[in-house]
Parts: sequence; C-alpha cells; structure tokens
Amino acid sequence: GLAVSALPIQDKIVVPPDLVVTVLLPGLVFEAAYRLDGSELRRTFGGVALLAVPGVLVTAAVVAFVLHAATGLPVNEAFLVGAIVSATDPVAVVSTMRRLDAPKRLVTLVDAESLFNDGTAALAFVVAVAALGSNPPTLGANVVQFAVALLASVVIGAVSGFLISRVLKTTSDHLIELTLTVLAAY
Repeated sequence: GLAVSALPIQDKIVVPPDLVVTVLLPGLVFEAAYRLDGSELRRTFGGVALLAVPGVLVTAAVVAFVLHAATGLPVNEAFLVGAIVSATDPVAVVSTMRRLDAPKRLVTLVDAESLFNDGTAALAFVVAVAALGSNPPTLGANVVQFAVALLASVVIGAVSGFLISRVLKTTSDHLIELTLTVLAAY
C-alpha cells in the first residue's frame, strides 16, 4: 500500500465492496473458524452469540448515532462507518492468552466471539451498502435482510462444513485436502 501510494497514478483507484466481502473475507474467516475447538465452542456458544450479534449491532448503531449527531453525516452513511469499525480483533489478546495457558474455554470464547463479530460486521456492512443504493430499503426490510442472511449463512456453513469434513476423512492426499478446504471457505 505504501509503495502504491508513492506512484504517480492519476486515476482514482476504486475497490468495490463486493471484492472485500466475496474474495478477501472468506479465507480469513475460514482460517479462524478452522482453528476453533468444536466442543468448547458448543459450551460457550450462548455467550459468544450474545456478545457477537447484538454487541456488534449496538456498537454500529452507537457509532452511527454519534457520527450523525456530531458531524451531520446521513444516518445510512454513519451506519456504514459503524459497521466497518464495530468488529473487534483480539489477535494479540488470544495469542497472549494461549502463551499464558489461560483456560481453554476463555480462549475459545474470545476467539469465537471475534470470529462471529467478523461475520456480523460483514453482514451489517452488506446491509449498510444496500441502504446507500438508489432505492434504499426500509429499516424493517434491513432487519429482515440481515436476519435471513444470518440464518442462510449459518445453514450454508454448517452443511458445507459437514459435507467437506466427511469427504476429507476419506483422503490423505494433501492436494485434495487443500482444494476442499479452499472450496469450503468460498
């Protein structure tokens, strides 16, 4: 990024939001999900879901309110900024907790909450971008769109994860394993 900024480029470089959501994010989220301990996640799921979904949405809404009140930025645009900054990234915290042999349940809670935060923030981002369109949906339609996308994401992830894990158990070829895990991420 630093090298590109030093180049004398006259044209404006535009990165479409779909690029981030469909190309960059799945690999990052998949890697984090792959490392989670399933049994610990099941034990901490209620706390993770409570912290991740309402926590991110409330944070995005508070950021939107403050930006709107302080700067006059339109609410839709302020919520987009809120969606962008609302997810936490506790990589250093989780790394330190693992090094200090913190209880596995606590490490899983923080790691899984961060992962679910990313998913919630990504969905909030997509809904916020849609709200900026030429024909923005109503608040109720946004809530329904978010809920449907969240449910569909969970179902698709669970089904594809189950199927790919079953196929992975039948092979020891590392190229097939790599291909299937990349396929599962996207």
